[in-house]
Amino acid sequence: MRSVSSITRRHDVQFRADGQINLSAYVTHALSLSPGDVIDIAYEQVEGVNEYYLYVQHRVEETRGRHLGACRQVNDNGLGYLRVNNVRLCRFVLKECHAENKLQARVGEVVHHPDLGICLTLILRKL
Repeated sequence: MRSVSSITRRHDVQFRADGQINLSAYVTHALSLSPGDVIDIAYEQVEGVNEYYLYVQHRVEETRGRHLGACRQVNDNGLGYLRVNNVRLCRFVLKECHAENKLQARVGEVVHHPDLGICLTLILRKL
């Protein structure tokens, strides 16, 4: 017997070639994101494998002016899902995963990194 839908977990972050990044409500709550916060991705090599971390680079209280990677609210429903526009970040992720137009990624557990603070591990694999 075979299952029709073997993968039931939905994506947490979506990267698009035009620079649009959609963050799910889980990601925004885990990182305590609010509109105006600036996100970034850091990576390091651990035992020959790259590990990617999504983290808050600047909080809205710390920023002045316009920044790449600033979160903005998409709807007025208060559902907690945010959108970011950063072409450089999207091109990096799409290149790392050998994807062309779009990549839907999942996140792992919340990590307390000594250099980044609270961050989420990104699971970057093209399914």
